[in-house]
Amino acid sequence: MKSALGMCFNWKVLVGLGVAAVGILLIAPSAALAVLPLLLLAACPLSMVVMMFAMRGHSGGGESCRHTEGDASIEAKRARLAALRDEGQRLELELSASTVANTEEPLASTASPSASRIAS
Repeated sequence: MKSALGMCFNWKVLVGLGVAAVGILLIAPSAALAVLPLLLLAACPLSMVVMMFAMRGHSGGGESCRHTEGDASIEAKRARLAALRDEGQRLELELSASTVANTEEPLASTASPSASRIAS
């Protein structure tokens, strides 16, 4: 249960809403009953806004993210790309061979029944 609540509520928002609730209780105690349910409803959306604001710099397109990869990982990616290209070529050859075999097979099966009909 704690992890489910931890995903929705940011502690900064909860502290801020707590401070707002205490402020409302001190300034306008008669309005507290009307405002506190609204603060509870606003907790999750405000947490989401705070989280989006906090994550805006982590989009992955910055210069600092590009330079973290070493030469070894680039070479590994190039090797993987070459292996995938080779596999693609092998699959293309296999596909074309199976296509040719499938087109010849029905012709042979249709030729033999017609030849047997002509003979009879």
